[in-house]
Amino acid sequence: MADSRTTPADRQRRVLLVGLDAADHTILLDGMNDGSLPHLARLRAAGAWGVVSSPSGFGSGAVWPSVATAVSPAKHSRYYYQQVPPRSYEAVRFEPEDFRAEPVWKHLSDQGCRIAIYDVPKVGVSPGVNGRIAVDWLSHGGVGQHGLVTWPESYAEELVARYGSNPLPRCDMPGGRNPEQMREFMSIMEARVFSMRSSFRSPFFKRLFLPASSTIPMNS
Repeated sequence: MADSRTTPADRQRRVLLVGLDAADHTILLDGMNDGSLPHLARLRAAGAWGVVSSPSGFGSGAVWPSVATAVSPAKHSRYYYQQVPPRSYEAVRFEPEDFRAEPVWKHLSDQGCRIAIYDVPKVGVSPGVNGRIAVDWLSHGGVGQHGLVTWPESYAEELVARYGSNPLPRCDMPGGRNPEQMREFMSIMEARVFSMRSSFRSPFFKRLFLPASSTIPMNS
């Protein structure tokens, strides 16, 4: 990523990357175009955007590690949530420590940039980075089997104390939901969104992403 030519100004530049997992891009694009998703439309107009395509022939969870590491599954080593390791015929769960490539934010941190990483799908914690990382806090499907994991490790307790734990650890329900279950599901999903929005109001995020004169619009 960065090299010896990186300047202090480069390290102070603020970049926000938003990834929407399992979102139907046609619905999102229609909403941005017809005005029903104005905030996404503003982000699209002011920045760079694109539609992520999963690599053909790979299982669920192969593409997000490629987004995070900028390399193919052949180099980061995750193809599916279960894989057959070398010299074995038994499928085992892929764990975060099995990755063979570091995410781009580790390289940015090494160059002095401050980072904040929250629930990037299928990617584990990078210990020692300059900033904060939360893995499997409000995610759809966990990357590991350990629940919420953070850096620094003590940040997990602070995060849950301030904003709560995941009210819906598993979104999927085999066979679907009846109307009453769907109403309960939507109510819980709203609680998840509130938890995330509350965390973005924190002084840490304001210092990280915004100039001193900026404000965060949270009434939308």
